[in-house]
Parts: sequence; structure tokens; C-alpha cells
Amino acid sequence: MIFNFITAIVLISQSAFAQMTFQKETESQRLIVLADQNGQNQKIISDPNEDTYHPELSSSGQYLAYSRGKIQQGGQTELEVVVQDLVNDVTEVWTPKGNQYIHVEFSGNEKFLAFSGPNLKTNKQNIYVIDLFKERQLGPKSEQIINGKVTKIYEPKAVIIESTFDCYAPAISSDGSLLIYHRTLDKNNKKAPKQLVLFNTRTSEETILTDEKKHAMFPTLSADDRYVAYVSQDGGQWDIFSFDLWTKTKKQLTYDSEMEFTPSFKDNNEIYFTRFTPTASEDQSMGIDIYFLPSRALKSNTYEAPLIFLNDSNVAEYVPSFANSSDLQKQNLNPFPQPERSSFGSVTHNGFVYIAGGHQGPEHTYPKESFLDIFQAYDLKTKTWVNLPEIPHAIHGFQMAAFKNYIYIFGGFTFSDQHKPKWKSVDTIERYNIQQGKWETLPIKLPRARSSNALAVVDNKVYLIGGWDSTPKFENDKDGKFHSEIDVFDMTTETVSVSQSQMPAPLRRAFTAVVENQEIYLLGGIGQGASHFDWIDNVTVFNPLTNSWTERAPLPFATFAPGAGVINHKIYFIGGMILRDLKTFDLDYVDDIYVFDISKNVWNHSGVFLNENKGFPQVIEMPNFGLGILGGHTYVYSVDGIIDHPVSSFETINLTF
Repeated sequence: MIFNFITAIVLISQSAFAQMTFQKETESQRLIVLADQNGQNQKIISDPNEDTYHPELSSSGQYLAYSRGKIQQGGQTELEVVVQDLVNDVTEVWTPKGNQYIHVEFSGNEKFLAFSGPNLKTNKQNIYVIDLFKERQLGPKSEQIINGKVTKIYEPKAVIIESTFDCYAPAISSDGSLLIYHRTLDKNNKKAPKQLVLFNTRTSEETILTDEKKHAMFPTLSADDRYVAYVSQDGGQWDIFSFDLWTKTKKQLTYDSEMEFTPSFKDNNEIYFTRFTPTASEDQSMGIDIYFLPSRALKSNTYEAPLIFLNDSNVAEYVPSFANSSDLQKQNLNPFPQPERSSFGSVTHNGFVYIAGGHQGPEHTYPKESFLDIFQAYDLKTKTWVNLPEIPHAIHGFQMAAFKNYIYIFGGFTFSDQHKPKWKSVDTIERYNIQQGKWETLPIKLPRARSSNALAVVDNKVYLIGGWDSTPKFENDKDGKFHSEIDVFDMTTETVSVSQSQMPAPLRRAFTAVVENQEIYLLGGIGQGASHFDWIDNVTVFNPLTNSWTERAPLPFATFAPGAGVINHKIYFIGGMILRDLKTFDLDYVDDIYVFDISKNVWNHSGVFLNENKGFPQVIEMPNFGLGILGGHTYVYSVDGIIDHPVSSFETINLTF
């Protein structure tokens, strides 16, 4: 049976989008400027007949949000929030004109828009969050043609973070789950001290980040949602500070007599901010320029002097915002047919993507029906999915390889009535004959039962590394036996051997592997034992030609169940689970894509995000598409608690050239 789906949604390459925006102010105008990443090739984007405030670019650079309106007599402002689709030349109006709808901010995945606005219920400025993805699907209330261009008027159902304090300048995490904003502590005195608040939109929990006796304002989040940059008088003057949400540590980044405000991160963790430098001119605003701090300032123990970025003596330049600087483009392809699943096998071969088996249902639960025997293929030419003959065993936690006319499955994790818990790992090798369209179990077996392992192919040899034999040795045994041995299957001769080299500590499972220049990179995983908190950040490299092992720069965070692939000699590390705080059991899947520069031994965030937070994604090579990212497992947060389930999404990433 062939499955046809809605045509893929293609995102235009990053090079076609805006890269930087900032506000430019003269004596009579407040304008919004677009520019490239280094601030050059500037273009005024806003209507010179309107005042515009606090521009914000989305991560891809396709969308520009800001406030617009006029200052009325008596200093009263009537501002509305608008979003410009810079690619399709469409303007979206998201609020009515109110007293102050200001400080707009996109989430990294571009699904949410946060801002500060008047709340009639509390009679204060509170934080609003709009689900752009949902509201765009519902459609606008009306459309108008203004100056020959489409303007869409929305009346969204915004979520309001209600407070009896005035709240401003929200920063929102890449997936919309966290908000950081400043609030004025004395509700009757707007000049009272301002304090940073971390608000979890899923649990409605509030965490205070800064001292209530000292000013802290204008927070911004790094691309990976780890660092908060903000301005504070904690050092005696308005300086730039950072707060590490992972380690709960604060750091002062600037030390000078000038006043700094409105910091903004680039995806490489450089921090751009506005500095007010009084001049001899009567117009003091002419001393407002944009500076930046290098990314090493976040971790350096020595003072990093800020560097000038934009300096025009005739105008004030401030409120910088950047799209991601990545050379990646994303594309959404047709999702695979139901059921949604994770922990399945996948491989690309001769113009098709093959996926097999997998786990359906909640994570860490393994009834018989959770193990799947599905086998399907995606035709890269016709962009359709087709059902193929079922695999011999319902199974997951395995890897696949392809060679000539065959698709291979090695080992795996399956249901077992004979054990308690009712599971086991297997030592079988299954082979699918593409021409004959049928499966068979090879007479040879692996030297040991193995699942939750990594697989890598070098010179037509399949290396099965790590993982475990999960088969219970006694009742309620959940520890299993972790493997140090490396089993090798030669696809040219269909023979099995054991490598003379063994995997060094830490032994691990639920990790991933990629091959670059005939070396095998092992990334992350869970260590030995039943605990899910012995997570690993090792990047361990095995050279099967020399039987040598080396360690490279560790992952940005310890994790298990990630995906990974190689594009143009760089490793892209995708998704996985993060444990933010063991004491509070604060864990979650992430939507991040990091990139490892092998030659420089450095990890950086790509500035690009997955469609959803997830672990256990399958990452495959895609001819002309770079990497394909299929399925995985995610969390959905509701009033009833956390609901976890697999997904069926199929997205790709590739370089723009």
C-alpha cells in the first residue's frame, strides 16, 4: 500500500532571509533597520511615518516582530505588536493598539511570540504568550490590502502570565517552556528595584533569579537556553551580567563607567548590547551605540573588554537582534505512516529510506503490543511511503545496515514471556532481499545478544559497539550486562568476528555513533546500572584500522538517546534528553542541534531547532538533503501532568550551498 501525504513544506535557505535588525533613532524618528550579520548593507524596513520599537528577528530570519504606533499628547503611547513575514511580504497584526504592547520576543522554534502588554484584570503590564503556529492554522479575523500589500488582523487567544507587578522584557526559550522577564517590585513605584523571574509555562512555577534589592533588567537567553544575559546595577553601574541556568552561577561581564542595556545573544554565544556613552553634544542619545562581548567572556575568569560593533555619531543605534548564523536549511518531508514510534531501525539505500520495527506507547513501558514488526520505505523520488513485508520479529533498540541487494538487522530488544521483566536482547541477524521482497534469518548469529548499541560501517564492515544484553539473569533484574566487546559483521562475506580491541570505560548504551574519515565517533549514552541518571558526555573515537581510541571535546551536556550525523566533515548532534537538576528531577528532551568542528575540537549551537523536543530520533544520510531526522519520543505537558509519546515527523537539514 502506498501512502501519499500533503506536499512537503520547504523553508527557504537562510541566505535569503534577514540576518540582523536593530533600532535606529534620529531626533524625529524611530526606525527599524535590517542588515547582514556584521551590521553592513543596512536597509530601513519600517514606515518612516510611524514610530517603531524593539525589533526582534526570528531564528530563521523569515519573521520580524516589533511594536509600532505614535506617542500621543501627554506622552501616552498607543502601540500594537506586528510581525512581518519578510519572505512573503505579509504583515500580521497580533494585538489591538493599547497603552504598551512592547518587548516582543520569538521562541527559537518560531512557534511562540512573547511580549509585555496591559492586563485589565490586574491593571498592570503583564507577559503575554501567543501560539503563532496554532493561531495561523486557525487563520486571521480579517485581511486588508494596504499600499498594495497584505495585512492580516488576528484576534489570538493569548496566554497571560498574571502578576500584580509590572512585568517587562520577556525572553522565551526555544520551545516556549521557559520565560524570563523583569518585574518592578513596588507595584506603586515604577522606579523601584527590578528583579528577574524565571517562569515555567508548563508547571506555572516561578523562580527568582536576582536580588530583590538591586536592579536587574532586560534578560535574554542563549540559543541553547543555558545562559541568561541581563543588565544590573549589582556592580554599582549598569553592566552586563550572565546567569548560568545549569550551574545556577552568576558572573559580571563588563566593568566600566558607561551604561549598558538591552543585551542579545547570537547563536555562537557572543553577546551584543547597547552602550550609552555621554558626549559633549546636547543630544545625549547620539552616544548610543552597539557593542559586543566574545563568547569566551561567559567562561573566562578575566575581564573581557567590550568591542564596538556599530558606531554612528549621527544616530542612536540600539536593541540589536540576530537570526541564526548557521548555514543550515531545514525541510519538512511527509511523516511516516502511523503508528508513531521511536527506537526503530533505519537506513538509506539506493534511493529509499527504510525504517523497521520500533516502540510505540509511553517510554519505559514494554507490553507485548509496544514492540513493532512494521517495515516501510520512503521513495526519495516520489516522496511517498510504501508498506513492505513485516520483519521476522517485533523488536526495537537495534540498528540497520545495507549492502548491495540486502538490508540487515542486528540483534535488538524484544518481548519475552520467559523472563521477568518480560524482555530480552537477541543475537539474531535478519536479512531482507530487496529484489525478492522477503526476509530471512541468517544461520549465523552474533557472538552475544545485544541491543541499545551503536552501529558504524567502515569498508563494508559493520561494527556493533556498546549496548547491553538486557536479558534478566534473575527475577526483576534490570541491570543487564553491558558490553565492552566489539562484534564485526563483514557484509561482503557475511561472516562475524570479534575485534581485538574493546570499548574503554565508561561502557554505555542508548548512545549514537557516526563515521568520519573512517573513524567512529561515539556520542553520549547511559552508563552501567539501572539508574537513568548516570548520563555520559563523552565523545569517544575508535579507529578500527589502527584499533586505537581517543577522547575529543565532551558534548555540550551529558545526555542519552540523541541522534547524530555528518555533513561536510562536521558532526551534527541532535536532540536527546537533558537533566537540568537531579534534586528537583528536572529533565526534558531538547530540540537543539549542535555542531562539532572536528578540526577545531569545538562544539557550538547551530541556531537551528527540531520540530519538537525529542530523544531517540533516527538520523540517516539523505542524498542531496544532508541528514534526515525521523520519529523519536517527546513529552507533552498538560494540566493532567506529563504525557509522553512517540512522534512521526520527518525533517531534514542540509547546508545552503
